[in-house]
Amino acid sequence: MTTGLIDRWRRSRFSRSPRLNGVLHVATRSEIPDPLPRRSVVLVGSPPKWAILNCPCGGDHDIDLNLGNPGAPRWSIQDDKRVSIRPSVDVQDPAGRCHFWLRDGRVRWVHRPRKA
Repeated sequence: MTTGLIDRWRRSRFSRSPRLNGVLHVATRSEIPDPLPRRSVVLVGSPPKWAILNCPCGGDHDIDLNLGNPGAPRWSIQDDKRVSIRPSVDVQDPAGRCHFWLRDGRVRWVHRPRKA
C-alpha cells in the first residue's frame, strides 16, 4: 500500500522531481534482480551495454536503454556519484508517454507522466 501512495504522489502536480539515487552493476542480464530495485539504475556489462530502470512515473513499467548501439538512438551514462543519462528518455506506448531528463540523479519531466 505504501508504494502505491508513493507512486500516486510522484504523478501528482504537487510532487518534486523524483530521484534515482542507486546504481547496480551486473555482468549479464540474467543477474538483474526481479523486481527491479526502485529508484535505481541497473547497468549491464562492463563497460555498460544496457541501462535498465523502473520508470520514475510510478506506472510500473521498465525502461531498457541500449548504451552500446552505434546508431540512433544512443544514450550515454555517467555514474560517478549520481547517475545522469543523455539524451532524454522518451517512452511511448499505447497507455501513454513518459519523457524525462535524468541529471545528477534527479528526474526532470519534459511532459507530465501518464496516469496509471
